[in-house]
Amino acid sequence: CWLCSMELLSLLLRGSAYGNVGAFSGDGSRNTRWDGACPIGILSRKEKEQGVPVAEALKAPPHPVWILHGGDHFTLAWAPTAPPTEAGAKFRLYHWNGLPPAGPRLAGLDVV
Repeated sequence: CWLCSMELLSLLLRGSAYGNVGAFSGDGSRNTRWDGACPIGILSRKEKEQGVPVAEALKAPPHPVWILHGGDHFTLAWAPTAPPTEAGAKFRLYHWNGLPPAGPRLAGLDVV
């Protein structure tokens, strides 16, 4: 049973249950439905594991907050300030996982 889905997240974040967070629509055109629609981002492991790219607007949101889709549940990552734009610059990212057995847990990560 799925308790939370991309459709539910979409409904909560933007007011419509549009579950396609991929970079492309069903017809192969660029997915622009997320452009400017959400102040925070969504990242999914499907991009790495299955080669399904996430919409660019969700990778680089206006605020440095991302919902992370790990396959079987969602977690949250955020940076206290906007990440630097310089290549190789280090910044601090926090990750919250509220689901046992790994959580509840807050972890700080230095990202380069």
